[in-house]
Amino acid sequence: MKNNFSKRNRLNLIILIFDKQNKRIILSALAIVKDKTDEEIAADINDYKLEKVTIADVRNSDLGKYDYSYFDLLQKKATT
Repeated sequence: MKNNFSKRNRLNLIILIFDKQNKRIILSALAIVKDKTDEEIAADINDYKLEKVTIADVRNSDLGKYDYSYFDLLQKKATT
């Protein structure tokens, strides 16, 4: 992700999970994109240079499935 977005990019995101106890917020840019037309999705893919992403990837994605163990790795990196 960091290769596609810089600090100055403004993104529309949806909060999927807000876990105050564990101090975690899981955001989704994909949730907003799924509601767009194929032409709008194609434009976003082009604008953000997401070469490995297709319109079908966006349409077929399941927003309810997460591997939360990955977020633990991010937390460990941030504290070291």
